[in-house]
Amino acid sequence: MAQESIHSLTGSEVAGSPIPQRIGRYWVIQEIAQGGMGRVYLARSDSMGDVRKLVALKVIHPHLATDDQFVRMFLDEARIASRIAHPNVCAVFDVGEDRGIYYIAMELLVGVPLHRVMRAISKTDDARMDAMYPALCARIVADACEGLHAAHELVDDDGTPLGLVHRDVSPQNIFVTFSGTVSVVDFGVARAAGRLSQTTTGSLKGKIGYMAPETIERRAIDRRADIWGIGVVLWELLTGRRLFRAENEAQTLFAVLSEPIPPPSAVRDGVPKSIDAIVLRALERDVGRRYQTARELARDLHRFIVGHTGGDPVGAAEVESWLSSLFPDEKQKWKEAVERARTARVEEERQPALPLHPSSDENSRPNSIPQSAVRSHAGPSRSPCR
Repeated sequence: MAQESIHSLTGSEVAGSPIPQRIGRYWVIQEIAQGGMGRVYLARSDSMGDVRKLVALKVIHPHLATDDQFVRMFLDEARIASRIAHPNVCAVFDVGEDRGIYYIAMELLVGVPLHRVMRAISKTDDARMDAMYPALCARIVADACEGLHAAHELVDDDGTPLGLVHRDVSPQNIFVTFSGTVSVVDFGVARAAGRLSQTTTGSLKGKIGYMAPETIERRAIDRRADIWGIGVVLWELLTGRRLFRAENEAQTLFAVLSEPIPPPSAVRDGVPKSIDAIVLRALERDVGRRYQTARELARDLHRFIVGHTGGDPVGAAEVESWLSSLFPDEKQKWKEAVERARTARVEEERQPALPLHPSSDENSRPNSIPQSAVRSHAGPSRSPCR
C-alpha cells in the first residue's frame, strides 16, 4: 500500500480550542470514538528503528480541561487502570498533558463492544439458535470475570488492597476483539481507596439497569457489586432481552430492588437449564449468597462450557470466528485503517485541517471506522444508539 500523509487536526476546534496534529509523542491519525468526557483517536508513536506503535489516544474535551474535578477524574482513570496488568483489561500505557490537552494512551482494541454484539444478534435468531451460542456467551463473560478479578485483587505499592470496584459493568464496557479476546474497559467511575477525585457523597455512578441493589440503597459496596453487573450482562446475552427496563428511572430502580428474576431458560428456548443456577447466583440480592469473587463465577462458567460442549474447546479461536461472521465488513475496515496508520507519512508542518466533529452518517467518510466500534473507550456517549 502506498504511503499516505496523516491529515492534521490542527485548526479543528472543540469549544474554541485547537487540537494539534501531534499530542505529546503521539501522531493523531483519525477519530474513532467520542463520549461525554472526551474523544478517542487512532494514534501512533514512532521510535528508533522504525518501530511504530498504534494506540487509542483518549483526549479530554477542551472545555472540560479547565474543570479541576473533571481533570482529577480523568487522571483517576489513568492511574487506576495503569496498575492493572491483565490480558482481559484494556492496558493503559501513558498519561500526559500537552499544551493544556490531557490524554491517556491505551491499548488499541480492534473489535466491537459487547452491546453492539448483542444488537447484531437481536436482528437474527440464527446466531442465538446455534448450539454453541450459550457456551460462547459463557466464555465471553468468564473472560470478563477474569479481568474484573484482576482489578478487584489490585494492591498499592505497600501491598495494601485498593478495594477497586468498577461500578459500571455493562455491555458497553466489555470489549470483544476480532482476535477473540475480551477486555474490560473504562474505569472512569471506579471506586478505589486513595482516589485523587472522591465521589460526591450520595451520588449514584453507573448505568441503573446494571447497578447492584446495595449500590441503589447506598449501602457499602465491594467487588460483589461488579458480580451483580456481570450477572445482568450474562442474563441479557443469553436471552436477548433487557432484564431491568421500565418506563422511567424510578420504575427501573424498583425492578432492580424487588422484581422476581426469572431463570434464563424460562425466557428463551435453547438456553440450557444447567446455566440457570450460575446466573441466578450472580444475581442474588443478598450479597452473602452471591458469588464472592468474579473468579469463582468464571470457574463455574468454565465447568458449564465443558458440560455443554462435551469437552470441545471454546476459546479465542471460536470467539474470533463467531465475531468475524457477525461483523465481516467492520473487520475489513479495521484491517485497512490499521494498515494506513502504520504506513502513513508524518510531517511536522501543518496541513489542511479535518473536521473534528464526525458526520452524522458514520459510514459516509471514506475508509472510516464506524464510531460505535470503540465507543466504550470514550465514556458515556451522547449518541442515541448508545
